[in-house]
Amino acid sequence: MIKNLINKDAEGLNSNLSEMIANVPYHLHIDKEAYYHTIFLTWLNLLDFKVNGEASTDK
Repeated sequence: MIKNLINKDAEGLNSNLSEMIANVPYHLHIDKEAYYHTIFLTWLNLLDFKVNGEASTDK
């Protein structure tokens, strides 16, 4: 997936993301946006991106 990002290969990235999500067992699936948010943030962190989803701040 990192190669997809480096090469700006949106189709390849979409395919890999779809495959990653499809591999999550059905009984673990939750029909809420937060479910996909968590998977996506975890994936970005595994690729060594420094992300902070919905960070609390006074700004």
